[in-house]
Amino acid sequence: GWIVDVAEDGTRALALIEQLPYDLIVTDLEMPRMGGFELIDKLRAEPRTRATPVVIVSSRVTPDTRRRAKELAVKGLIAKPLTRRKLLEVLYPTGEPGKG
Repeated sequence: GWIVDVAEDGTRALALIEQLPYDLIVTDLEMPRMGGFELIDKLRAEPRTRATPVVIVSSRVTPDTRRRAKELAVKGLIAKPLTRRKLLEVLYPTGEPGKG
């Protein structure tokens, strides 16, 4: 039931986000032109997107990555490979939509 847009990098993602409101942003950290942390920095700097939930999907799940994600108020950090189950566990930690 989700409508999904795909961007090849952070620059394209930012252009899409400037045009449309999104309920959730899922980003990788490693992208050409603009990486995930730079994208999230820009989103957090704008009042319209400051509170938009962000989930990071990355092969770099290190203590430093977790610390930086926490500083940016990221909803979740998922180690690759991404699965539907991992994403749902981050979005609904209590197991019920609307409760987590």
